[in-house]
Amino acid sequence: MVNRPIAEVFGHLTEFDLWPAWSGGRLKSMTQMTSGAPGPGTELLQVFRRGARTTETQVEITELVENSALALESRGYRARFTLEAARDATRVECHVEVDAHGVMALVYRLLLPRFIATDLRKFRRLVEAL
Repeated sequence: MVNRPIAEVFGHLTEFDLWPAWSGGRLKSMTQMTSGAPGPGTELLQVFRRGARTTETQVEITELVENSALALESRGYRARFTLEAARDATRVECHVEVDAHGVMALVYRLLLPRFIATDLRKFRRLVEAL
């Protein structure tokens, strides 16, 4: 639960240059590549740091419903954030699907919920501090 109004929370969620402050430990930057307001079809570029190496990943917004939902898709994963107003606060949930098989599917099934919960706690602290 983020102790801020839904419009403010959604605004920060779609402020992609803030994502490295709360999303995972390796995300170095997330930049909107297409011009205009974000919406379905908007392309983003994520840059990850893995040791001394950097890796770039193209991401596309597949759904954007103001103050309600944001969905992103890239090669190998899909993420969908949903927001719900709760008095003066906002409930934020995230569901992620990763294309993985065998042992990696098990690893993701076990660890991904923890990573998502950690990222959402960081997001809450960041938004409440702004």
